[in-house]
Amino acid sequence: MDAPVVSAGSTPTMLSAARGDVTEIRAGTYVYGDRQQWALGSMPREGCALIVAATVVSVHPDRIVVDAGAKALTKDRADFLAGYGAIVGYPDLVIQRVNDHHGVIPTPVGAARPGLGDVVAVIPNHVCPVVDLVDTVIAVAADGSVETWPVDARGRSG
Repeated sequence: MDAPVVSAGSTPTMLSAARGDVTEIRAGTYVYGDRQQWALGSMPREGCALIVAATVVSVHPDRIVVDAGAKALTKDRADFLAGYGAIVGYPDLVIQRVNDHHGVIPTPVGAARPGLGDVVAVIPNHVCPVVDLVDTVIAVAADGSVETWPVDARGRSG
């Protein structure tokens, strides 16, 4: 059977588009990337374009607390991932607990850690509901220029 349109969906299938038989791709999170896709091998960590900026608001000997919780990161997490978001530049740090407005990050002995007031970049587990929770995203280009983009579909993922 000859099919004029061969359509694929989901980010992991984006790689199959290079085979040539796929004529249309609906790649979901591919535009932003997230921790789940990174863990699945669909993209490298550097391919995760969307991060949540969080400030370290409390420091303890065994943990730090950031001002990004469930209302910024959601509680989405795949069975194969621990925690709610990875901290860029700190490979040993993962947000393990969240409440509405805060994330708790255990700090293993000897691990590098940010200080009080530092802003960290969090790669969320699942970017779709994260984008659904905000009115705008701040886009930073490679040249450092900054734009604010409205999220037209905000609140419409359900």
